[in-house]
Amino acid sequence: LPTVGRLGELVSIDEGYRLARTCTLNGLAAVDALVGLDAVVKIVRVVGYVASGEEFTERARVIDGPSHLLS
Repeated sequence: LPTVGRLGELVSIDEGYRLARTCTLNGLAAVDALVGLDAVVKIVRVVGYVASGEEFTERARVIDGPSHLLS
């Protein structure tokens, strides 16, 4: 793992954004290894789970990382 910690505590929004993009790239690499990216017609939905502190309310900004990558 490149970073350990929860958003809003040890991990910044910008770092979370970048890490979420990295997770998405890892997922695409797995799809590519199994069936090839040419088999993917479109991405219909992006779902993200964010580990964060109790006071953190900017989860959507972190999940924008994968959304922007895939759009």
